[in-house]
Amino acid sequence: MHLVCSGHFKTLITYWERILLPGVFDQGSNYLISIILPHSFKYQFMPLIQYHQWKTKMFRDFLLYVSPIFVSLFLPDSLALHFLHYFVYIRTLYFYDHVTELDGIENLFNYYYERITDYYGKKSQLCTLHLHLHLKDQVLKHGALVFTSCFARESYIGQSVKWCLGRKYILEQFITWYSVDRSLALKNSMKLNDIFYVEKFIGNYINMLLIQNYQDKLNLCSIKKKMNLTGSNFFLVIVVD
Repeated sequence: MHLVCSGHFKTLITYWERILLPGVFDQGSNYLISIILPHSFKYQFMPLIQYHQWKTKMFRDFLLYVSPIFVSLFLPDSLALHFLHYFVYIRTLYFYDHVTELDGIENLFNYYYERITDYYGKKSQLCTLHLHLHLKDQVLKHGALVFTSCFARESYIGQSVKWCLGRKYILEQFITWYSVDRSLALKNSMKLNDIFYVEKFIGNYINMLLIQNYQDKLNLCSIKKKMNLTGSNFFLVIVVD
C-alpha cells in the first residue's frame, strides 16, 4: 500500500495541483478538511495544500474513502473518469469477498496506464506506476492488501506484533502466543483434563513437569476439600495486563 499511497497517489496530487486553477485546488482543500473521520481513525485530515507534510496513512484514507467523490467534484470529467479506473483497481485489490472478483481486474489498470500520458505527460509513466502491474499477482499469492499492509490499525502483521513483548525474538514470541490464541479460541469452556492433557500448544514451548506439578497440587487440594472434580466444567480466565 505504501507503493500506492505515498508513491503514485501522492504524485497524482502533485499533478492535480498543477492542472487545477489555484482557487479550485483551494476549494478541494477546504472540502477535505470539512470531512469528519470516525473516532477509530484517531486523526483528521490536514488541508490538501499541505499534502507534502502528510503521512502515508492520510494518502491511504484519502484514496480509499474520499477520492471518488473528490475527483467527481473538482476534476474535469474525463480526468475524473480516468482516475476512477485506477481507484476501482486498487480498491478491489485492497479487499474483496471472493477471489473471483479479481478476474479481469487488470483490464482497468491497463486502461489507466495506457492513457496516463494523455493527461499527465510522458514523465508520468514512472517506475512506481509500472510496479502496479505486479500487484494482482502479489495479491493472489499473499491475499488482499488490507491483510498484508504495514498499517497497524488494519493489518494482521500489526496485530500480531502487539502479542510480543519488546522487539527481541519476535518470531518465537509470535509462534507461542499464536498457539495460545488459537487454543483458547476453540471453545469457551474446558474440563479439568482439557487443562492438563488436551492442550493445543506447541510442545517445544511447554514445561511438562510444571504442568504435572500443578495437576498434582490441584488433585491434592481437591482431596483435602473433599471435592469431586469428575465431570465438572471449569472456565479458564486469562487476565492480560
